[in-house]
Amino acid sequence: MGSFRLGVSYRPGDRPLLPGVGLVYGVVVVLGLVAWFPRARALALQPGQGSGKSEAGTSRQSGFTFEYSRSGVDFGDVVVGGVATQQVAITNDGSSPVTLSAYQVSGNAFSVSGLSLPLTLGTGQSLSFTARFAPTITGTYIGSVIVDGAGSQKYTTSLRGTGDASTSILWFSPASVNFGDVSVGGDAQLPVMVQNRTSDRVTISGASVTGRGYALSNLSLPLTLNAGQGASFTITFAPTGSGASGGTVSLTSDRGNSPETISLTGAGLVRNTHYVKLTWTDSTSPGVLAYDIYRGTLSGGPYSEIATVSGVRTRYIDQSVAAGQTYYYVATAVTGTGQSGYSNEAMASVP
Repeated sequence: MGSFRLGVSYRPGDRPLLPGVGLVYGVVVVLGLVAWFPRARALALQPGQGSGKSEAGTSRQSGFTFEYSRSGVDFGDVVVGGVATQQVAITNDGSSPVTLSAYQVSGNAFSVSGLSLPLTLGTGQSLSFTARFAPTITGTYIGSVIVDGAGSQKYTTSLRGTGDASTSILWFSPASVNFGDVSVGGDAQLPVMVQNRTSDRVTISGASVTGRGYALSNLSLPLTLNAGQGASFTITFAPTGSGASGGTVSLTSDRGNSPETISLTGAGLVRNTHYVKLTWTDSTSPGVLAYDIYRGTLSGGPYSEIATVSGVRTRYIDQSVAAGQTYYYVATAVTGTGQSGYSNEAMASVP
C-alpha cells in the first residue's frame, strides 16, 4: 500500500519541545513519519470480522496464499427469496507463476460468477469474481469455494449465510453507526452501505435524518437498486454541544414495509485544556476507507486503538491526554481488502 505523513500539534504550552520551536495554540510541531503499507496478500474478502491467513502447501512451494476474514465470506442475514453478493479478489504474491485449473462450490444457495478457469497468474497478478448467496428457506447455510492449483494443491475459503424470514428489504452495513466522542465544533464522517436484499428491483425515493448534529450526504435520489445491488452514502456528525446524541437515518422505498431505519449514536466532547492534534497526508494507496489511530505510553508499544477516522479525513484530535505525559502514536490505513501494518511512530509530549 502507499504512504502518508503524520504530524502533531499541542495546546497549550510555553516551553519548547524542539530547539528553537516554541509552542503556541495550533502550531504544528516538526514531527513527521512515513508509513509503509505492505501489499495485500492473496485472497481478500470484504466484509468480514477480523483477518487471518491460510498458507497453502509448504514453504518450498509458490507462496500463493489466501488472506481472508476469520469467518470466511459471511453474507450475514439475507431475506429468503433475496440475494446478496460479495466481490472476491485473488492475487499471486509468490515468486513464480501459479496455474489455477478448476473450481468447485459447495453448499446450497451459494454460487460464483466471473471465474473463468483454467488460467495462470503471474507474480503480482490478480483476478476477481463474485460470490453469491440466495437462500430459499430460513436457516444457516455453510459452504466453500475450492480452487484447484497445480498438482494436488487446493485453495479453500468458507462461505456462510443465514436465510432470514424478515420482511426487511434493505440491508445496511454497518447495522448501526457509532461515532464515539467527537469534539464540539468539529465533525466526523462514516460511510454506510445499503443493499437490496430481494430478487426484485427496489427504488429508494426518500431519506430523512433525525438527531442533533447529524446529516446525510452523497445519496442521490431517487435511487434504483437491482437485485443484490448496493450503494453507499455518508453520515456526518457535527456536535454543537456536549453530551450524548442519538438519531436515525430512514430510507423510503417503493416497497410496502418502508421506511427502514438504522440508529446513530455519538457524543459531543468539550475540548480539554490539553490536547494533541494529529494530521497526515492521504495514503497513496487507492480505495482507503478509513484510518485507525493507535496510542501508547511507551515507544514501540504496546498500542491501543483510540479512533477510526473516515478515509476522506486527514486529521484527528486526541482530547484524552493528560498534562506532563508523553504519548506515542501510530496509524494504519484500511481498504476494502484489508488493513496495513503500523506506520512509523510519532511522539507527543504534553506540557
